[in-house]
Amino acid sequence: DRCSAVAVASASPLSVFDYTQSAATANALLEKFGARHTLRQFADTADGVTGAVTRVTTAYQVIAAMIPVSNSPQSLDDRYKDAWTRGKLRMFYVGAGVAEPKAGDELLAAGQLYTVLGCTPLDVTGSNPVIYTVGAESK
Repeated sequence: DRCSAVAVASASPLSVFDYTQSAATANALLEKFGARHTLRQFADTADGVTGAVTRVTTAYQVIAAMIPVSNSPQSLDDRYKDAWTRGKLRMFYVGAGVAEPKAGDELLAAGQLYTVLGCTPLDVTGSNPVIYTVGAESK
């Protein structure tokens, strides 16, 4: 019937889109036009008896392109407008396949340490990220 045909037609492009190939293409472009940076992720564990907290740091080499944040402060959350005016905000396009950046992680890029403020994966299916868009503030 007509409704079934519309549903099948609208679902078809997602089922044939090659996310793995797209991620490989994105990584190749980032390799050519970006640079290697260090992504640091942290895991804290607390000793239930002593209360001591141990922090484990895991470092990953990621490929990314770093760009300045838009010159439109109206598009920023109010919490970050001051950092924007001081030139401390950057956006990163990070290749998929190594580790997904998370808020609170650190990126060491071009000799500068940045704190990840947030990350948005380009991941329509929820299981095949193509690239990550990351907002970060220099320390």
